[in-house]
Amino acid sequence: MQFKALFPHGFHGVGKEGNPIYIERIGRAKINEMYDMETMDRMLRYYTRTYESAMVEKYPAASKAAGKRIHQYITIFDCEGMSMKILQSRVKE
Repeated sequence: MQFKALFPHGFHGVGKEGNPIYIERIGRAKINEMYDMETMDRMLRYYTRTYESAMVEKYPAASKAAGKRIHQYITIFDCEGMSMKILQSRVKE
């Protein structure tokens, strides 16, 4: 799937309390290309797998490293370079 190349995102380290950090670089997303190449169903399935991997892989590893139960992650939405114009072009369709 080319979704990740068109919409940069992923887990990057942990916060000071040991919670995994998930970053979405919304401002660098290629929204039109993403919608042209992927169906909404495939994108939702991709996100579902991402969240499931957090529960199955990220939380246990973070819990072990922190020495306590970790059951949440930190989400950062990087909106640098984002324009509402690009979103509006797809909302109307």
